[in-house]
Amino acid sequence: MNFYKRYPGDYAKKTSRLTLAQHGAYSLLLDEIYLTEAPLPADLDELYRICRAMTRPEQEAVRIVADRFFPVAADGLRHNERATEEIAAAAPAIEAARLNGKKGGRPPKQPQPVTPQNPPDNPLGFFVETQVKPGTEAPHSPERDLSTDVDSSLRARSGYSHDFEQAWREYPSRTGHSKAEAFRAWKARLADGAAVAELLEGVRRYAAYCQACRTEPRFVKHAATFFGPDQHYRSDWTPPAAGRAPAANSSPYASPSIHERRAATMAGLTNTGEHDDRTVDAESRFVG
Repeated sequence: MNFYKRYPGDYAKKTSRLTLAQHGAYSLLLDEIYLTEAPLPADLDELYRICRAMTRPEQEAVRIVADRFFPVAADGLRHNERATEEIAAAAPAIEAARLNGKKGGRPPKQPQPVTPQNPPDNPLGFFVETQVKPGTEAPHSPERDLSTDVDSSLRARSGYSHDFEQAWREYPSRTGHSKAEAFRAWKARLADGAAVAELLEGVRRYAAYCQACRTEPRFVKHAATFFGPDQHYRSDWTPPAAGRAPAANSSPYASPSIHERRAATMAGLTNTGEHDDRTVDAESRFVG
């Protein structure tokens, strides 16, 4: 659904004791249910991704709201009773709009012919315009062509594939990347001939690499880029050797420091064979 009604009175009555962060978590989780027209996953880590909750206080706010307003049902998913009712009520209108869109939209208005004398029920002689339309109104703007929107809604309702959901759960946490764009890239790679096992294994190698390098979420590749045509999922992603992992908050592509280059040079001088004394002098002057 691209639109849903919000009742401020009902909302305020149920959420009067929430903090500012908890209000934000509630709104984002509610938007996710209406957008996908499906219940939320029970896994808290997935909810943190939906709400972009990066800090412990933010994640705690998501957990409190999820347990209170989106409890886990018998099917293992989190439901919101009011959202479920609203989606069920809007489903017939959305289906009517979809069928109407297949027929080319609403028919044009047909003015009635002018009569020589004004009938008693229309003494001023104005034209009476009629319009044939479905019996229910869809929850969208009446001036829009709903065919594209409804198709998108139906795709969202079908959900993501099980294999992609598994990859999304195991992918390193990233700030602000799009699950929908990642799924489009995922499907494109499958269409190109990539195997699901290959994509999943690439995700696991990259996740291990980010964990070993202590990569901040803002430096993690967008999932859509990872599954993109450059095929980052096929890279080696071998973490640095033990004792040489980059420091936290540093880029894995940072150049070695002056002291690291000097240590490497001096280590090379301990090897057997000839060497150039000028290298030692240059390194000594460079380091100071």
